[in-house]
This record gives sequence, structure tokens and C-alpha cells, in this order.
Amino acid sequence: MNHETFTAYPLEIKGITSASDERIQAIKDFVLEKISYSGNAADLNALLPYFVYFHFLEDLITDTSVNTGETAIIREQSNRDTAKMVKAWNEGVERLISLLADSKETCNEKYKSKIGIL
Repeated sequence: MNHETFTAYPLEIKGITSASDERIQAIKDFVLEKISYSGNAADLNALLPYFVYFHFLEDLITDTSVNTGETAIIREQSNRDTAKMVKAWNEGVERLISLLADSKETCNEKYKSKIGIL
């Protein structure tokens, strides 16, 4: 996975170049560690870009806010980016659930038990 993964819809990040490849790899490694998937790594190829996209955009929004301060223009842009992030995250979760062959309800129960929600 490199910057070329993020040059087309639905995972397009405008202005991304090969200069971001190291950052993309670091985020990918982080996501793989968090998923803790014990199956075939090739199974993750279809869903991994969605989680990397989420974290990459999260970093971009943070950098923009820190570097320029919060303005109406930045806030408006951040809201659109947040919607894209949520959409990508949800798509990744749907693909992960189908990979695990659990029902959505089973996954929700496992998640709730991990975070302590009754």
C-alpha cells in the first residue's frame, strides 16, 4: 500500500504524493497491530486502506488546525473530511465483520464487552 492507493474514489486524498508513503506505512503497521488478525494477511488487503485513510485524514485535520488556528473555513472543511472519515471507517468495519464471519450483533456485543458498556 502506498500513496497510489489513495488517488481514486472512494479513498481519494487530494495532493497526496510519494512523500507520504512512509507515513502511510507507519499508519498501516499501527492498524495491523490494533486489528490483531491471526488469519491470512492477504485477507486484509480489501479493508486495510479504509482504516489507513481514516487515520491519515485524522492527522491532516489535526495538522491544519494546529498550523493555522481554527477558522470558519477550516471548520467547514474539517466537517466534510470528518464525514469521509466516518464513511471509510464504517466501510472498513463492514468488511472486517464479513471477514470474521460473525454477525453484526455478535461483533457489537464483543465490542461493548471490551469497552465496558452494559
